[in-house]
Amino acid sequence: METLTKTPQAKPAPGFGEFAPRIDAFLKEHLFADIFDSNVLTYQQRELATISALAAMTGVEGQLQSHLKMGMNTGLTGNQLLQVFDLIEKNIGQQQARRRGPL
Repeated sequence: METLTKTPQAKPAPGFGEFAPRIDAFLKEHLFADIFDSNVLTYQQRELATISALAAMTGVEGQLQSHLKMGMNTGLTGNQLLQVFDLIEKNIGQQQARRRGPL
């Protein structure tokens, strides 16, 4: 996770991680150890898939903005992300494409 965010992560995570540290550990172990450390996709490919999925959903704008930053931390450029949102607009809709905010 620190690779993606470029910032040290609190342990346990604030909020639910303090309330339910086992859930915090499970999420991190499953998502980041099992899935993100696999060699199936690169970090950039994972972020592109995550950004695309979040753009199609409502109520997750904060997560989308975080993943846009994480995508750039993996080396994606602003131009590449704009191209993703051009595809989202063409294939999903204008409303979802606008969720990108300022890039």
